[in-house]
Formats: sequence, C-alpha cells, structure tokens
Amino acid sequence: MSEALPYFASLGFPSTHSNPANFFIDLTTIDFSSDKAMQESEQHVQALADSFAKFRDGGGQLLVSHSSESPASIVTAQSNSNIAASSYSGSEVHNDITQEEADLVLLEPPPVNSWFNEFSVLLQRDWTLVRRKTSVLAGLAATSITTIIFLGFVFFQLKHDQASVQNRIGALFMFSLLCSYPIIFPVITMIMMGRGMLMRERSAGMYRMTAFFFAKTLSFYPLAIIPYTLAYIGVYFIAHFQYTAAKFFIGLANTYVLLFTAIGFAFGIAMIVSRIEVALIIAP
Repeated sequence: MSEALPYFASLGFPSTHSNPANFFIDLTTIDFSSDKAMQESEQHVQALADSFAKFRDGGGQLLVSHSSESPASIVTAQSNSNIAASSYSGSEVHNDITQEEADLVLLEPPPVNSWFNEFSVLLQRDWTLVRRKTSVLAGLAATSITTIIFLGFVFFQLKHDQASVQNRIGALFMFSLLCSYPIIFPVITMIMMGRGMLMRERSAGMYRMTAFFFAKTLSFYPLAIIPYTLAYIGVYFIAHFQYTAAKFFIGLANTYVLLFTAIGFAFGIAMIVSRIEVALIIAP
C-alpha cells in the first residue's frame, strides 16, 4: 500500500481520498455512464497497465513492506517509474485488449454466489438505505392521508343505483392514479442515483440482475403497502363501496398488484433512460 500510492503519484495521479482503497477503485473503474465515458475510462485503465508493464520491465518492483520505513525508501527503481510516467503522458494509448477481456466488460460475468445469498445480502442493504429516506416515508404517509380525505369525501357515500356507476368508476380510476405516480417517481430517483454502483458491481460479477431487482422491489414494497392499505380501507368505507368481504379483499389484492406493477415500471424506466430528468418526464 505504501509503495502503490507514490507510484501512482509519480504517474500524475496523487491520492485524493483518505482511504487508499477508494482511490484505487476510482482510478481503475470503468465508467458505464455513456459510450464516450466508457471508451475513455477503458483507455485510461489500459494506459495504467502499459505504464506498469514498462515500470516492471525496467526493473522496478512494488514489494510488500512490514517495516516502518518511509515510502520513499521502499519503492525501488524510482527512476524507472519516472520513465514510465513520461511514457504515459507522452505516448498514444493503444486499445489492444483481447475479445475475451472485452466480453468481461460488456457481458454478464458468471455468478460466484448462490442466488439466495445474493438476494439476502442485497435486501438487507437496500432495506437499510430505504429506512434512511425519511422524506420518502413522510411523503407516502401524507399521500395516503390526502387520498382518504380527497377521494373519500368527493365520492362520499355513493349509492347502489345505476346513476352512481359512473362515479364509482371515477373513484377507482383516481385511486389507481394515486397508487402509481407517488410510487414511480421516488423509485426512479433512488435507482438512477445508485446506477453507477450497480454497473460497477455487476461488471465484477457480484450478483445477478434478478437478485438486484427483487431485493430492491421487496425493500420498498412494505413502505408502499402500509400507507396505501390504510388509504384503500378509508376510501372503501367512506365512499361506501359494496360491504362484502369477497369484494373488499379482491380490491385490496388489486391494489397490491398495482403497487408492484408501478415499482416494476419505475425500475424499467430507470434502467433504460440515461438521464433522470428525461425519466421523470416520460414516466407519466
């Protein structure tokens, strides 16, 4: 570690992190945000590899040290690293990676863990992150209360005649909209903000995409079920829908399916669109 930092500094990349591991990750990570960024980062990593090959061929070595010597006294063949640095800055970068190496970047690496293990770890991490989104939790609670007040009293105590059929259709349509948009927008935002990490972890073969999807969905799903279950119960009885157990639970099941569909739709939009502003525009 003490040798690697001065080596990269000699190449013109001084450490900008208090944690060297984060510095090494940032320095050698492929950027998947766009085709141009991906090509530039691949060339950057390839240039680092070429510089280290020249450094090693010139007799330089980065040895593991367990003593208290300073980094300057540990790194050997420092002059060779300076030669490598000048070669890095002045030479043209050659993108000479093999097809097999390119496939490791573009295609899905083989999984190294079981699906359930990946799912359980991701679910625990996503649940921790979701619980920290206090603004989202407060927004969903406020939405459920607003839904009860607005729909419940706009369609207050509907009758069971032919004239009220249109009003019932309107109430169900409005409730479906209120179960969709307040869910879609925060899910899109959370997924797109963490998409860079997703690309890096996926390129390393840390988990499958299905494990990521189900973990992300199930971590958010309880937060949507609780307020919208209360909203459904309030609207159902205030608007005076049919008071039969079968129809009540059928409507509740439809609400849960609608919430799951909204989360899946938001997930798809967040993974297809490159910019969050565009995703929020086309989602409705």
